[in-house]
Amino acid sequence: MTTTVIDLVQRVRSNINESPATIDPQRTDEEIARWLQESQLDYISKIPADAVPELIEEVTASGSSWARAADFVKLLSFQVSHTISGTSTVTEPATVLAIDDDYAVRYYPFLMGAWAQFRKDVIAFGPNAYFAYIRYQRAPADISDVCATFELDAEHEEPVVNRATAKALDKINDADAERYMTLYNDRVAAEAGPKYYQPLRVEKTAQRVER
Repeated sequence: MTTTVIDLVQRVRSNINESPATIDPQRTDEEIARWLQESQLDYISKIPADAVPELIEEVTASGSSWARAADFVKLLSFQVSHTISGTSTVTEPATVLAIDDDYAVRYYPFLMGAWAQFRKDVIAFGPNAYFAYIRYQRAPADISDVCATFELDAEHEEPVVNRATAKALDKINDADAERYMTLYNDRVAAEAGPKYYQPLRVEKTAQRVER
């Protein structure tokens, strides 16, 4: 069943005890929809990408740079195909360099293996690169329009509604705003916990010394 923004707006109104029939309401539907959109963006920025697989995109790029998509939110992985020497090539995960780390790119391009670096509107990659495989998290559909549809799975509706409720209550300094924001923060913390697969990390022991 598809959830519309109006459905979410009505849930917020139920929480704040201000129905659509209220004369001279203190919050408009459009205002609540904007809080829902702000909450949705805040929510996906704080939870693991594994929690929203519907937002994961896989793309390729030729050459040595990729123009970031308009809906780009978070880089997940970047694999670079580059020439080592002559006709010898390799495809390997790129090390993402700091935005101001030009020294390594300029003077030691072949010592670090594949690299990627955020620039103004692109992600540059090298050295001697000719192709890249990119996985990134995109932004969900904008729900600041009351005619829009909520794109995320149903399990993500409650935290978005709770945060928007907190914002609606905070507008009139209602003390319940803190309660709803706590519910939201608790859900974010739960999503960020050990709920999704994490690669096993083997702890290295000290090297054995022969005596």
